[in-house]
Amino acid sequence: MPAVCQVCHTGNPPESRFCHECGAALTARHTPLAPSPSPARETGVRDIGTDLKTLGADLATYSAPRIKRGSAATARLAKAAAVAAAPRVKSLAQRLKSYRPEPPPPSIPANYAYAADDIASQGPPSASAIACPRCHRVSEPGSLFCFSCGLPLDDAAPAATGRAPAYAGQPAGFWVRLGAWIIDFIILGIVEIPLIAVWPGFDEYFAANAVWHEVDLLILLLNVLYYTIGVSVWATTIGKRLLGLYVLRPDGSNAGPGRALARYFASVLSALILGLGYLMIGLRNDKRGLHDLICDTVVVRR
Repeated sequence: MPAVCQVCHTGNPPESRFCHECGAALTARHTPLAPSPSPARETGVRDIGTDLKTLGADLATYSAPRIKRGSAATARLAKAAAVAAAPRVKSLAQRLKSYRPEPPPPSIPANYAYAADDIASQGPPSASAIACPRCHRVSEPGSLFCFSCGLPLDDAAPAATGRAPAYAGQPAGFWVRLGAWIIDFIILGIVEIPLIAVWPGFDEYFAANAVWHEVDLLILLLNVLYYTIGVSVWATTIGKRLLGLYVLRPDGSNAGPGRALARYFASVLSALILGLGYLMIGLRNDKRGLHDLICDTVVVRR
């Protein structure tokens, strides 16, 4: 019987040991193995989601203990910094609370000024002479804005009955108020980052799919307390105080706690409308933003 090759199925003489056609051995009956299809070839698409899920689990396992150790170290550092800075903060708070600069004497233009030796004989100024509630300078009758500081004179009283301002100064412009906000932002970040790091929900904060997280509520609460207490108690914040800025009413009085709280949320509204509420500071003559107009406040620079 001819020897049939198992590879090419060619008939060979019975005494042949190798195939005359393909050279395969005829004594060993080896059947060629077909390549087994891989899962990737069968499905055509690799399961990337499973790979990413496995990678995420590995990263979480690797980084969780390191994040906890870093949080603990940050908490210890923040505690030590708070203990070291507590006397200085208390001293600064007392100085801010007790310091009230004396307003300069009102400067009345020559066209509307009364000589000091003629005040008794001439009597009080005319009822039509309007005094600015901020700088206490007299403007000509019928003026809508103060010729000196630019504040509106709609609610101004006559010169004889105008209330002297608690702080005398010019309205603060856009850039100096932006610099004060940047300083306050940095100070709040220094305080908030250690607190967020030790917060129980910090591990799930960046991985959460919810729009609102309890860490966001903590950040909002710290911002509200910082700006409300600073404006209502000292009429300023740390950033504004470093640049000589104060938040007051148009008549020179301090804003109360309710007005300071409302001013913070009104400033959020100024930011939500594409920042137009803040751009009004640079466009208006009285340098008041939308939140200042809503809460009837003004920022002056001493």
